[in-house]
Amino acid sequence: MKKLILLMSALVLTVSSVVSSAQAAEKQMRILMVVPPEQIEDGEYNASRSLFNEKGALVKVASTTKKMVTGSSLEFKPDLLISKAKSSDYDAIVLIGGMGIFEHIFGNQDLQKLVKNMHSEGKYIGAICGTPVVLAECGILKDVEATVAKDNNLIKQLQDSGAKYVDNEVVVSGKIVTGNGPRASTAFAKAVCELIGL
Repeated sequence: MKKLILLMSALVLTVSSVVSSAQAAEKQMRILMVVPPEQIEDGEYNASRSLFNEKGALVKVASTTKKMVTGSSLEFKPDLLISKAKSSDYDAIVLIGGMGIFEHIFGNQDLQKLVKNMHSEGKYIGAICGTPVVLAECGILKDVEATVAKDNNLIKQLQDSGAKYVDNEVVVSGKIVTGNGPRASTAFAKAVCELIGL
């Protein structure tokens, strides 16, 4: 009888452990980071990626190519193409800046569609440096407080989209976090983590 009780207890503990593991995996936040294929801003990427990893998020990186992404000292292969990313696969999307955004990220129709879908599904959206302009291109910043890199043209693009430009390093408005550049990298990453509950 004791053996049966011990066996039943072990079985209950095993089932509980499996259920807990499944629930933990189910609650793991899935973040898609979007980067330009070249001239990525290293500090912005590193600050967000390392904090997301530290907090236990499942992170994937998308770009316009599957070739090596490069920055000042960074070099890595993205996990997928922006065109292949599905909003239903992620809880949040985070856009990273750098000079490569002007040629490869601004005006990217696949990215705009993805961001619009994430927004309409009530997902979290982060954009740093010049990438808040992508949110403006998507039309999701109307009457939303946001910041962007301190460049008159970028600020004007935000304002022209109906955004309420705020001259702060990081601005959180609803489910949208914007940061104004490399100096804001750590604060931006922390704000994203706090917003999504990491």
